[in-house]
Amino acid sequence: MRSFERWSALGGGMEQSLIRSAIVLTSIPLENGFRLERKAFDSIDPPAYALNLERHLPSGKTDFIYIGFDKYYRKRFQILFGTKETNPPHEWVRAGALVWKSMGELQRYKWWGAKWWQINKVDAFEYNVKKALDKIPQVLEYLDSGIAGPHVLEER
Repeated sequence: MRSFERWSALGGGMEQSLIRSAIVLTSIPLENGFRLERKAFDSIDPPAYALNLERHLPSGKTDFIYIGFDKYYRKRFQILFGTKETNPPHEWVRAGALVWKSMGELQRYKWWGAKWWQINKVDAFEYNVKKALDKIPQVLEYLDSGIAGPHVLEER
């Protein structure tokens, strides 16, 4: 988390107000037992321009949600998530990405945020944050049960 704070304090490719509005994406997972972690449980450090949320389960598995911001292009983010075994070698149980609508094999992930052609990029970014926030319960449902909603693209 400290490196994310440093990245965002230096401008982080986005205005401070937009970074603050995107932090709201962590609110629902935090209410459901997730914690912001500076270092990932499987020793893979998230980049400075990402938020890593984890929830350790009594079943010996760890759920994670990764919210990554575009390092260079302003006002974009993606949400990846999954479940891994807590103990090494950290085998995958399931993984997915939050998408606008699943296009099957044609789509691997989704960058949320302003498009190059949109004139008001701030409004477009905030609109996408709200749309993604509405879909976070589908992420939690997928992590809990393995049932993918219409906005969850399964990767494993």
